[in-house]
Amino acid sequence: MDIASKDHHTPTELFDSERLKPAVIKQLSRLNPWLSLGHVALEYGFIISAIVLCNLYWHPLLYVVCVMWIAARQHALAILVHEASHYRLLKHKPANDFIGEALLAFPIFVTLRGYRLSHRAHHRHMNTEHDPDWVSKETPDWVFPKSRGALFFMLAKIAFGANLGWMIKLILKGGQPQAATQTKSATRSFVAGRMLYYVAVMALLTYFGGWTDFLLFWIVPMVTWLQVIFRIRSIAEHFGLEYDHTFTEARTTYPSLFDRLFIASKNVWYHLDHHLYPSVPFYNLPLLHTKLMELTGFQERAHITKSYLGVLRECSAGVINVGSG
Repeated sequence: MDIASKDHHTPTELFDSERLKPAVIKQLSRLNPWLSLGHVALEYGFIISAIVLCNLYWHPLLYVVCVMWIAARQHALAILVHEASHYRLLKHKPANDFIGEALLAFPIFVTLRGYRLSHRAHHRHMNTEHDPDWVSKETPDWVFPKSRGALFFMLAKIAFGANLGWMIKLILKGGQPQAATQTKSATRSFVAGRMLYYVAVMALLTYFGGWTDFLLFWIVPMVTWLQVIFRIRSIAEHFGLEYDHTFTEARTTYPSLFDRLFIASKNVWYHLDHHLYPSVPFYNLPLLHTKLMELTGFQERAHITKSYLGVLRECSAGVINVGSG
């Protein structure tokens, strides 16, 4: 199935002029494992460089910038976890899952297998009562429109650690946002291996005296700016929309330079495009978007917003989210 959306929108309801040819999608869905691994290495290189730079030229303002930068890189690792959940990282599935867990999910305290469970349900039942992401957001915080002041206050609270309790619960669930999605996916050997992984990391931090850097440059970004990023991205992807067509069930966002540096990366902003064709890996999403924009139906109906600031403006400008709250 090419298109994952609400139950009442199915691929058969789309006109042929609104769908790309299978041969095009097959070409765009080809994997480049070396490119994927290069992106993993690149993100860790960015993180290490920021830590070294901040330690060499310590200044409070530089530290704030480094926190935001590293949080954005942690978000990039989370995006690559998403790619691995679709088996879009490596062709060899065991290798895909090993890299996805050991180098991407475990470092940000979630599990690939836990995330995959909930994310599959999200794609199959997007924006419905069977979508664990949607159901977990049925709270006043996710009702739109909000005033600009209310949006700012909500994001400010998150930036100062208001999401810490939620984050701890998510970690304990292995990356599953809703208890209803939990199944017996975690074998004893997997749980034991994960615990051994963290014991080894703690031992290395102790041996090399790295606890201070770990707290300043990994935990602080994770509990502050990363949480803001997750909130903004979640709003952008599925909230403040019309929900009246397959092309308005999710949003594609054209990022600003600030967005690219300190919020999103890996083409994650092409979220509507991803839901239409989830087999396409992140590095081919720009070309997929170009192809989709050649379709009259997509060009006329797709919900596309300029910048994540533009998303927040939309969500304080009268578009009511009828699916939550």
